[in-house]
Amino acid sequence: MSTAPVATDWDAYYRAPYKTASVTRRITASRLERTIRRFAPDAPAGLEIAEIGGANSCFYERFRDNLKPAVYRVLDTNQLGLDLFAERFAGDCGSGRARGELFDVLASVPPEAPKADVVFSVGLIEHFSQADTARAVRTHFELCRPGGLVLMTFPTPTVLYRAIRGLAELTGQWIFHDERPLRAEEVLRAAAPFGEVLDTRVLWAIGLTQGHAAFRAAGGDA
Repeated sequence: MSTAPVATDWDAYYRAPYKTASVTRRITASRLERTIRRFAPDAPAGLEIAEIGGANSCFYERFRDNLKPAVYRVLDTNQLGLDLFAERFAGDCGSGRARGELFDVLASVPPEAPKADVVFSVGLIEHFSQADTARAVRTHFELCRPGGLVLMTFPTPTVLYRAIRGLAELTGQWIFHDERPLRAEEVLRAAAPFGEVLDTRVLWAIGLTQGHAAFRAAGGDA
């Protein structure tokens, strides 16, 4: 009988991020920023952005400086990561421009929950079973305003991904034990009832290849 994979130790990750993270984050951040500039709805007072699963966000500073959002919310279950975020950006958190919130992407989202113009996650939805991945995808749309932008990136099982991960596992360097690389079809199928596909692509330069999908949330004309 098969056993469930060992859960990723996110406390350990936030204390010492994966060795290649600084490079891959820059590539991902650049793509996310270009997609937001292209597809985000018009928000004269400044975008409201929600990052799900970000905890100690590696994207906030760049997006704050380049996109100048009115509000940036980081939603995660990891208290250590949220505490680190609050410490790093104490001034912005104190002013209300940024804030971290304990949030479970698999939990029901109440109708009165705040909605954002842009909702995104990086390296989140692949850490669940197929059913829970679909639930996590849905949550992105439940947190987004009608006509808003939803972005998700996720590892996808190319030959390159499998080779790099296989080597990392062989040498004991792999830490994302519950990561389940996703094909784009699974993500698009889960998102189909809630939004329109705007863009899909594979980010090859990362090495551990990432799928990238952008959607317009249903219910708006933006």
